[in-house]
Amino acid sequence: MPRLGSFILAGLVERRSSWNARVFIEGRRRFDLSAWIAEHGRPAVVGISTITATVNAATRSRTIAAPGTSRHLGGPHVTFLPDEALTHAKFVVRGEGEGAMSALLDVWSEGYEDATDARYAAVPNLSWKDAAGVIRHNAMMPWITDLDALPCRISPWPANRRLRDRAQEDGDGTDVPWLPV
Repeated sequence: MPRLGSFILAGLVERRSSWNARVFIEGRRRFDLSAWIAEHGRPAVVGISTITATVNAATRSRTIAAPGTSRHLGGPHVTFLPDEALTHAKFVVRGEGEGAMSALLDVWSEGYEDATDARYAAVPNLSWKDAAGVIRHNAMMPWITDLDALPCRISPWPANRRLRDRAQEDGDGTDVPWLPV
């Protein structure tokens, strides 16, 4: 079963009129970030969801967070090793990311703020470095129990035409490219 967190977070972002979200899932073919930036412009924020099997690729992808782009890591691996992950990103979201994403969007409502801004202390599940460079691990919020309240703007199932077509472009069409990094 594919990991759905990135799609849910994109749905939360899309609920805010001043933000747009894109989800890229790297499969058998590498995602061409340079071509995407040339067409759409540099993103303000890049969130990377990673599991232990993909953490090396996620932390090596420094080009994703070139100057002017804030890089954030989330997922099971960084939930358990947030200090290590903070050597590769400005923020680490531990556990479920929905509450953290909503709170981050609130902080950024007037524009993106530097990672040392004291308002990040109120963002649940967030690990970050304050102005003195001290690593902070904010309190974890309770698990989400009403899954029906979560937005998911793209159906992740292989029957979804966009994913089925992408799988056919990538190869023989028998393998939907579900390797999020």
